[in-house]
Amino acid sequence: MNDCALIPPMHREILFSSDCGESWTVMLEDGEAVEAAVERLGIEPSVGNIYLGLVRRVLPGMQAAFVEVGADRTVFVHAEDIPFPFADETGKVVSPRPGIEQILREGQRLAVQITKEALPHKGARASLHLSLPGRLLVFSPTLPQVGVSRRIEDPAERDRLREAVGAFTQPGEGFIVRTAGAGASIQDLAAEAERLRRIWREVARAIGRREAPALLHREEDLLGRLLRDLPGEGLDAIVVEGEEAFERCRQWLEKMSPALAARLQRYSNERPLLEQRGVRAEIERALRPKIRLPSGGTIVITQTEALVAVDVNTSRYVGSKTLEETALNMNLEAAREIVRQIRLRDLGGIIVIDFIDLEEEASRKKLTDAIGRELARDRSRSRVLEISPFGLVQLTRKRSRLGLDRMLLESCPACSGSARVKSTMTLFYEIRREIARQPKEILAGSLEVKLHPSVADRIRKCHLELGAGLRRAPRGGLRIEEDPSVPIGRFELVPATGARL
Repeated sequence: MNDCALIPPMHREILFSSDCGESWTVMLEDGEAVEAAVERLGIEPSVGNIYLGLVRRVLPGMQAAFVEVGADRTVFVHAEDIPFPFADETGKVVSPRPGIEQILREGQRLAVQITKEALPHKGARASLHLSLPGRLLVFSPTLPQVGVSRRIEDPAERDRLREAVGAFTQPGEGFIVRTAGAGASIQDLAAEAERLRRIWREVARAIGRREAPALLHREEDLLGRLLRDLPGEGLDAIVVEGEEAFERCRQWLEKMSPALAARLQRYSNERPLLEQRGVRAEIERALRPKIRLPSGGTIVITQTEALVAVDVNTSRYVGSKTLEETALNMNLEAAREIVRQIRLRDLGGIIVIDFIDLEEEASRKKLTDAIGRELARDRSRSRVLEISPFGLVQLTRKRSRLGLDRMLLESCPACSGSARVKSTMTLFYEIRREIARQPKEILAGSLEVKLHPSVADRIRKCHLELGAGLRRAPRGGLRIEEDPSVPIGRFELVPATGARL
């Protein structure tokens, strides 16, 4: 967790847009995109889902197990993700913690919750510590303790919340008060606790009835998570595009958070919301490794299997009076943009930043303080280490879902994966949006989509229908044309007139 208190920006907004089968939620701070998440029709994330699984392999040497949760799908469970103290089959508590081979056996049925999405070379991670998040509370049926979010800093309020929640907590269960729970009445807290208990009772009944493997509880969709996880304070506007999504937000907020309902706005302009607010351009920029800074300097972000490396370069920046001042000013400007890109791209794990060398201790402190202030706005947990003797800043950041790179890009098929290009699905949705925005006179005829042969082939193999479900589709039909001159990751739209759009 960041050591600095949360510093609210001058103006914070959350945007929600659902178009052509793709949904986005974006947070803006002072007009700049700092957080973004995407969800696509038919491609559901699994973090938060609870499954009834079957233990397939127990690995004592790794103190881990593989659990099957669906057809040909296994997840990784580490011993530390199993509740302790652990009771054996007679109900006797085992202490000290036994090895995983004493707890789990092949063929055993057990409920697990996905805590981290799978990566290309790493399976999803799951835990036996089950939890059900609400707006004010997180309910844990397996961890009997009461906690309060670290972001609630007032000691008196922390004590009040701990006492209030402890009064209705039943034996064997636990609750954590979320940041949005600050100031909540005991009646509201108790009502949410009972709602979460009802969900858990349904899950518990399903454990006894269902055959493993099976899905027991599905996490909320993108809009549901957005509403549930809205910041409790410092939010100026919630802007929603689409009548159905707006109505869902209105009804939920009026019932669950009337104070935020007054900040809900419906977007109804002709131009798509994310384009009008410049978010599409920001996302395009966040997919590139190199970012240019206003001063002329650059930062280069490289993601590897082990860590994320960030390099700061002065480039065209000539700076101030002294070398130290030039380096400090460049680093301070870079620090702000680096943290913004970390949040926007949702980078996680170990992040190493190679700033321009600073000789003076005072300059180094100014830099680490600046990084801390920027990270204080981040809703994900992070920890910053002191600048190393080599001038490197190391930080860790917790992430459970896939970042923009993993969601929108894939390895280039033309260079054996040494580069990243827009994925087939990303291009698919970009083409759909481009078709939907064409004027009536263009849509009155036919449209031809020109794609690199490898991309066209994958779209066909995936049985993706570019025009399916579009409210505005070409009357004369839509045809895919292979064209080797079109770069991988791009497309060209050609109407019946033959003029390229």
